[in-house]
Parts: sequence; C-alpha cells; structure tokens
Amino acid sequence: MIQIIKGTFGYYNGRKVIPITEADGPQKFDDELEARLVKEGVAKYIGEQSETAEQTAPTPGDDADEPASTNTAADEAPEYDEDMKLDELKEVAARYGVDASAMRKKADVIAAIEAAKAKGYSVLLCDGELDVPTVSLLEQKLEKSHFVRVDSDTVDRLIAKDEVHELTLSQDERDNLSEAFRSQMPRLDKTEFGVEVQALGETAQPTVITQNEWMRRMKDMSRFQQGMGFYGQMPDSYMLVLNADHPLIKQILADETAATAETMKPVLSEIKGQEARLAALRQAQKDKKPEEISQADKDDLSQTEKALEDQRGKKRQIVADYAKDNTLIHQLVDLALLQNGMLKGAALNDFVKRSVEVLK
Repeated sequence: MIQIIKGTFGYYNGRKVIPITEADGPQKFDDELEARLVKEGVAKYIGEQSETAEQTAPTPGDDADEPASTNTAADEAPEYDEDMKLDELKEVAARYGVDASAMRKKADVIAAIEAAKAKGYSVLLCDGELDVPTVSLLEQKLEKSHFVRVDSDTVDRLIAKDEVHELTLSQDERDNLSEAFRSQMPRLDKTEFGVEVQALGETAQPTVITQNEWMRRMKDMSRFQQGMGFYGQMPDSYMLVLNADHPLIKQILADETAATAETMKPVLSEIKGQEARLAALRQAQKDKKPEEISQADKDDLSQTEKALEDQRGKKRQIVADYAKDNTLIHQLVDLALLQNGMLKGAALNDFVKRSVEVLK
C-alpha cells in the first residue's frame, strides 16, 4: 500500500482517469505500479497498521495498471554532481522535465538541469503511451489549466508573465539576423525550420530549438483518433530562437553589418525607392474600382512589386553569402541541432572537424 506525496497522480481504471493526491490517503495498486511510483519519488509505502484511513482506488481492469502521469516538483528532485555517471545525470534531468537523451556530455546535461531548476517550475513526467490523451482530458476537466512540453518554447515563455524582456533591435536588424541563420539551416526530410529573434537575457543560451506544442499534440493525437491522420502526414515544424542579448549573437550582427555595408548600400537605396513608388501607386488606385484602372497602371503596379521583390531577394542573398562563410553561425546552428539530437551523419562529422579547427 502506498500514499501519493507529490502532486497529482492520474490513475487510469480502464474507463477514465481518476486524479489522486496526498489528501486521498493510502491507496492499493498492484506491486509493480506501487514500486514504480515509489521509485520516482511520487509516493511512499504505508504500513498495514497505518492509522490513516484507507481509501482504496477503484479496481482496475486487467490492462489498466499503468499510470497516466506523475508530478514531480523540480526543487525536490535528487541532488546531482559532476561525479555522477552520464546515465544517472540523464535520469535526474528527466525528473526536472528535461529531455537529455540526445546529450553526450555530462556538462551539457548539468547545464540543462540548471536552466530548468533556476525557474523553479514544477513538471509532469509523461512518458507513457496514454499520456497525450490523458493530458488533453485533464485540460478539458481543469478549465484554467494548460499543459505544454518543456521544449515547446523558450523557458521564459512557457508560462506567460507580465515581465517581458525588451527587444532593442530594429526590424531590419532582426530580419538580417534571422536570414543569416535561416539560410544555413539544414534541409531535412519532412522537417521545416523557422527563425525567431527574442531577448532572453545574457546568461541564456545563444540559440535554442523549440517545437510548437499545438502541432506536436495534433500529430500525437492522430495516432489515437480517427479522422486526424492528415496531421501525421504534415512535416515536423521547429523554431530556431536567437537570443539577441547573448554576446555571440551581438557579435554576429555587428560583423554582418560591417561586412555587408558596402554591397548592401545600393540595394537598400533601390528598395527604399521601389517601396516609395509602390506606396504612391497603391494610393492612387485604392479608391478606384478594378475596371476604372487602366491596363498600363496595373502593369506598372505589378512590375514595381516584382522589382521590389527582386531587390529584397538580392538583399537576402548578400546576407546568405556572408553567413555561408561564417564559422560562428555554423557552430551555433549545429550546437542547437546537436542538443536536440538532430545532428547526424555527414553534418555531425563536419561539425566535429570544424570544432577541431576552432580549437587550434
């Protein structure tokens, strides 16, 4: 017999999920399930002569002996240090809600644990086959609750807060920075990458890869629910987040601005002129019906739009040419991919060779 001591345990009895907390008192499950919950620190064993009143859980079905999820407070997870084995550190990381399965160095695992620990968030360890539909059910029952995976966004945006880090970069600087990294992202089968610039603070990582919670939830649910199969066919979408506050990102932006200044100058001038002309043409035609606009004016508008897009394409190409030979950009992209277990084969080999060159 055991008693839940941390958070809420979702017990699936074959028909529905029953939330059980410490207030529900001692519970009787099968020996294997009790041992698992105690091992994970979610429950403790209770003696048969306990003075606490028993409140036995509903009898489970033959195939309903697995937990839907467990809740572990990050600040109560086991202690850890550099002397522990890599696999032991990964187990500790899981208790903090950090997926460290792809990490190969103890220092990387410890850094990930520290990042999660610093925020003091409580997490649900959901590693069961039925956890996705269970979480969706809990969100329906608990109207003011919403569950997201720890890697679905940057740490500061997992839980909405009033305090927001102010992004001081201009729109043009953000566009150039995003394009520099976007142009160097790998082309992977059934995988799409976006790039976003955020202000995460100087101590946060320079680059982070996140995966949208909603799309991932839909793809997961497509395995359980008929009529959602098309979600399973959609490509996986990831977002590379650039930390504008990090010194390395600032260095890249400064170097890019200096290196492309001369070649960018005539292009920016042409873009400014085409934008002004396009605005004037649209202003002249906005109050006219389509049949009142002459073909010459329509052609003029279309040609101006094309000319503007051509110049913007030249601008993107200038940034991409700069990024192609920038070792730091490649290193940051590959480090983010490596942290998510997405750097493999020839790309991984190139990263190792480049890292050796950087260390010389």
